[in-house]
Amino acid sequence: MINEKQRVVEKLTGMQLEESTLHKTFNVRYNGKVYSVDYLNSNGQNLGLLNRDTWEVYCDDEEVTAYVIHDKDGKRMKSRVEEAEKNVKIIDSLIEFCIGHFNDYDKEVMKTFENDDG
Repeated sequence: MINEKQRVVEKLTGMQLEESTLHKTFNVRYNGKVYSVDYLNSNGQNLGLLNRDTWEVYCDDEEVTAYVIHDKDGKRMKSRVEEAEKNVKIIDSLIEFCIGHFNDYDKEVMKTFENDDG
């Protein structure tokens, strides 16, 4: 939502916001592992959103996936199904946790934006 100060700046400068992108990364310790939970969304076109969901979860530099890959005979391997089901629970738990902390941010970092007149 635009405030009055921003409205005046837009009028004086002729600048208008065309689109914005929000990218947040959370590092979460869960069950003895550190997961990197990445959120990316935009109200316009963003190449970073091609071939991905808005949420991605990584552990040890590998994406935690919930996909089941079939073996050469087209049958799902039981171990892969079990791993995918486990990953779905982990992914859902991590995303839910991150949504709950979405607006938590270091207040000292935010002060640099609030005090910046530039």
